[in-house]
Amino acid sequence: MFAMLVVPLIALVGLYTFALVTVAKPVLDLRLADVAKRDVRTPGNAVVAALQAERKAVDMYLAGGRLDPTTLQAAQATSDTAVSKWRRLLSNSELRNNNEVTKRKITETLQALDKMPANRQAAAAAPDRPTARSLYTSTIWAIFALFDALPESVTSEVAKEQAGQTGTARLKDQLSEEDAIIAGLGIARRYTPPDSVALTQLIGAMANQVNQASALFTGDLKDLVDRFVAAKSTQDVYAHNIPMLAKGFNGFVPPTDPTTWEAVYQPALAVLNTFIRALGDDIDRRINDAADVALRNLALTGLGGLLAVVLSLFLTIRLGRSLSIRLAGLRGAALDLADVRLPSVVSRLRRGERVDPALEAPPLDLGNDEIGEVGEAFNRVRRTAIDAAVEEATLRQGINQFFVNIARRSQGLLHRQLALLDSMERRTTEPDDLANLFRVDHLATRMRRHAEDLVILAGNAPGRGWRQPVPMVDVIRGAISEIEDYDRVDLSVVGEDALVGRAVGDIVHMLAELIENGTDYSPPHTKVNVTGQAVGNGFAIEIEDRGLGMTPDAVAVLNRQLLNPPDFNLADSAQLGLFVVARLAAKHGVQVQLRPSLFGGITAIVLLPTELIATGEQLAEAAGSVGRAAVTQQLPAMDPGQHRADDGAESVAHPDADEHAGSNGRGTNGYSRPDDSEQFEWLRRHPEVPPQFEVPLRLAPSVGQQWPAGQPVASAPFQRSAEPAPFQRSAEPAPFQRAAEPVGFRAEAGPDESGTSPTPLGRPRGLPRRVRQASLAPQLRNAAGPTLIAEEDEAPAVSPDLVRSRMSSFQAGTNRGRRAGDALGQEENQ
Repeated sequence: MFAMLVVPLIALVGLYTFALVTVAKPVLDLRLADVAKRDVRTPGNAVVAALQAERKAVDMYLAGGRLDPTTLQAAQATSDTAVSKWRRLLSNSELRNNNEVTKRKITETLQALDKMPANRQAAAAAPDRPTARSLYTSTIWAIFALFDALPESVTSEVAKEQAGQTGTARLKDQLSEEDAIIAGLGIARRYTPPDSVALTQLIGAMANQVNQASALFTGDLKDLVDRFVAAKSTQDVYAHNIPMLAKGFNGFVPPTDPTTWEAVYQPALAVLNTFIRALGDDIDRRINDAADVALRNLALTGLGGLLAVVLSLFLTIRLGRSLSIRLAGLRGAALDLADVRLPSVVSRLRRGERVDPALEAPPLDLGNDEIGEVGEAFNRVRRTAIDAAVEEATLRQGINQFFVNIARRSQGLLHRQLALLDSMERRTTEPDDLANLFRVDHLATRMRRHAEDLVILAGNAPGRGWRQPVPMVDVIRGAISEIEDYDRVDLSVVGEDALVGRAVGDIVHMLAELIENGTDYSPPHTKVNVTGQAVGNGFAIEIEDRGLGMTPDAVAVLNRQLLNPPDFNLADSAQLGLFVVARLAAKHGVQVQLRPSLFGGITAIVLLPTELIATGEQLAEAAGSVGRAAVTQQLPAMDPGQHRADDGAESVAHPDADEHAGSNGRGTNGYSRPDDSEQFEWLRRHPEVPPQFEVPLRLAPSVGQQWPAGQPVASAPFQRSAEPAPFQRSAEPAPFQRAAEPVGFRAEAGPDESGTSPTPLGRPRGLPRRVRQASLAPQLRNAAGPTLIAEEDEAPAVSPDLVRSRMSSFQAGTNRGRRAGDALGQEENQ
């Protein structure tokens, strides 16, 4: 039944289409006529007028002996402007696709315009003025030929009028050429046989052109032509030209003078222009009338045929309504499942929400016929798809948790291994053994970072966190310390900017991945340069290697992944570091971009937003916290119990009294207490630092100072030669470590004039004892410990009375300084 209804409907639609196309053809023709006027006639007439003026200027230039080219140059500039505008219209006009004749004439016109520069040179060097004028006349008449080849209008009357319009344009051009000849004769004051021949031909051609144009017009336009011919100005031109024809060539005296000619030429030209405008208005009126008729016929045909088609469609839809509605419902349910429900379920499952398959896939009731059976089959398909999505999400969560459990176990073992390595390093004095221990230490640090990769990819926090801002130079140093080839990295940081504590762990991890990529994919003898400085919208870090590089397509693909982190694909685990960097960058709003380096490698640019850069208030708060922690750490060991410091100082607890000191939830160094979260129990390194010892001091570099990794640090007073950087094991930040016991320090005398550092008594000359993390900022250290790099030596503890005396003296001195400053300010104000 459906096919029987569709066949007559198709036949009716075909008949309607044929009638519509037949009626629409006049409308299309009228549109082409409008395009022809817009793209060809109007700008073409402007080009003709400009070329006529240039032709007259050339004639006058040659008649004057080629002395003053000013007028000619101005006319040429006007022509160039008009030609350039028309050339663009012709090149892009849809008339080029209308028919072959129009297309060929447009091509010929463009070729004639292209020859204008050569024609100008030939005209300037022509032996006589008629030859120069003919070069311009040929171009103008090529334009008239294009006018004749334009598509015919809807009615024959309009087509005749358009042909007469072109004939009138030719008449105006002949009159303009006569004006150019007479203007040249007035300057040259010499009448030659070529001039006589040219005038004779023009006068005869104008009379013939008037007769041809008059035959093309009817009705009102015929009356316009008659009035133009009978006008006084036109008769004056005839009266002026006939005597010149009668005289012929009678010597070198011109048959007329420019003044007399201008008196009859200008009125005749004005009348001719009036006739041309009236002719154009009449053509436009006739075209508009034809357009109204064509549009009316199109509307009637279209509406009548459309009504018949609508009635047929109504009958077809009424007969097949049940079928269409049920099929549409089935199709809508399928699209809803594919475009809305299934993606929504997957998205909610990835966010960890619970999904009920019964609610997400309600059954469809489409009847009991064949369509109903198809609907029931689709219900089963939809339930199966939802169940499969739930199972896949559950499997993904299980895999993520599996990764997290493996990573947590590995991290626990690695931290125990690092603690054991730390103990072995402290007991080892042999340089070779110590170097090997440091290598193992760095490998363990890398393994810990790789274990954190699994935690990050599983969507969990890596575990390391800070509450206080950390200087950027120390953040980057921490990242360098987590790679194996740290001695190949040169670091240069400008400024004293600091990173907010919540982002320190992730940024260190991200930078370590990028720096390690640079060292892994570059020759071992090359350096990896890391620079950092504050910029207008954050802090920029550049990591440049001199390695193998990548193709532009590969760089573009990686940059897209860094900008929009994709879902982690187990089959693409070769780019594990890239996924980690992308995840961490997206988490903190960091921009990471790869660019080819001039040295053949890759430059990774990391832009930290201003939100991650510590403000002045945060830095002041951090400085106060770190200062209090430093006082707590450097006080000597005391008897069990608590000791109250002088006024203005915080109370300091004995380390054995409470290993989680601090009532505000922080340890003595400003970090989170170990019991803030039980999940970070595995991060605790070693419980304490060895007790008090005598230390020769070695200062760490200041913030902003260049410190290429692998370079020895400058010696401080009473220090043996510093060990090379490869023996300085990386320091992993672990803020959740047990507070260490306070350590006493004793700074000895300064260096002598020679700058040498004598060896302390009782110690053999050789590699010094290394104190872990002594070169890092206080915020990056694992636990309370010495702020300076020191060598262990046994020393007696400082007495509590001496400490109290020093603190009182320090407080009294600061009070005197404040009072003196206030007094000085009052004197200046007076």
